[in-house]
Amino acid sequence: MVKAELKDKIIWITILGDLKYENFLDAVEPIFKSGEEYIGFISDGRELKGFSPLDQNLCSNHHKTHNPEKPNAILMKDNPTLLLIAKIYIKFTKAKNSSIFTSEKEAIDWVKNYKHIDSII
Repeated sequence: MVKAELKDKIIWITILGDLKYENFLDAVEPIFKSGEEYIGFISDGRELKGFSPLDQNLCSNHHKTHNPEKPNAILMKDNPTLLLIAKIYIKFTKAKNSSIFTSEKEAIDWVKNYKHIDSII
């Protein structure tokens, strides 16, 4: 199950159980279609149980296609195995605007203060 809500201009995506691309789309599309302004994402994977490489790749491609300039803070439990999986995900997908956090506050601050590399030039 995937839930999404807009909180303080951040799309907060909560993954409960297994990540399925269809569930991700069902959760985020209403926010995208609303036209409300958002500055980035927090992908809360603290309750993530599993995902297929295909679903992982589809979610990553969606972000690269539709929101390449938006930051994506990946919030995980402080668990070495899960953190390693998240790091591999970022490396494998070349998600340059994604970073991993175990603290909600740090994730929120990072999204709010994110500067896209292309916009600095």
